[in-house]
Amino acid sequence: MEVLLFTRYPVPGKVKTRLIPALGAEGAEGLHRWMVERTVAQITQPAPDRRWRGRVCFTGGSEQSMAEWLGASLPFEEQAEGDLGQRLLFGMRASRARGHERVVVIGTDCPGLTADVIDQAFSALDRQPMVVGPAHDGGYYLLGLRGAPEPALFSGIDWGQGTVLAQTLRQASVAGLGWELLPEMQDVDFPEDVKEARRFGWRA
Repeated sequence: MEVLLFTRYPVPGKVKTRLIPALGAEGAEGLHRWMVERTVAQITQPAPDRRWRGRVCFTGGSEQSMAEWLGASLPFEEQAEGDLGQRLLFGMRASRARGHERVVVIGTDCPGLTADVIDQAFSALDRQPMVVGPAHDGGYYLLGLRGAPEPALFSGIDWGQGTVLAQTLRQASVAGLGWELLPEMQDVDFPEDVKEARRFGWRA
């Protein structure tokens, strides 16, 4: 079982750009760093009964720069070319090729995401072939699949829009996949969302 953390190397002006009007380029980059580091801390928590392992799928940097930033506790893998759907599908297929029957992909925009929630996702995959963590903006913060990933889940999706979750579930229905939903969480994408990061301890 593997958790793929999709993220971007922090460069001011290149990350969390929708927050720049409120925080400035440096502030938005600092918040991005905090959220990534918080998520990495969750997926590297020691737990004797935890069976899944994490992997960081990055863009905008190199394995060396990612390791210098986040340490060597996780393997790093550069994301594939293409839109988000193509990159997610490639990552899940690569994980499957490494022998993982159950794969969960996560982002770093929800500071409420914890290792316990990921545990819940893998438990859900014992009951259903797909699990989704809905975000309050109509997207999702987590997607987990059991078995070979269904390509239809990653095509025809308006990535970055508020219809991502609905479109994904519709594609799953057409493909005959059942699913389970995790609790909804708030992500941090816009200036009005910054209070959610502060609620979990971020300080500018």
